[in-house]
Amino acid sequence: MTGLECQTVLVFKTNIQNEFQRSYVQIIMNSIYGVHDCTVDLDDVDKVLRLEIDCDMIEDSVDENFVIEKINSLGFMCRSL
Repeated sequence: MTGLECQTVLVFKTNIQNEFQRSYVQIIMNSIYGVHDCTVDLDDVDKVLRLEIDCDMIEDSVDENFVIEKINSLGFMCRSL
């Protein structure tokens, strides 16, 4: 990665409850082109989902609505923080 690449961070509240669910979501989200990292903080009361995404992907396809719809389709609640 060069210093010229742009990334942004999207943060969401979820109802992901355990390590199995976290791993499932991370595998799916990390497989999406433009997503560089996906983490879920199970210790946080909001079960925070954090995604690092290429800036150009935010403009093209991977935006907040896409993430919310994707997480919802996996059976979890997801709201932007």
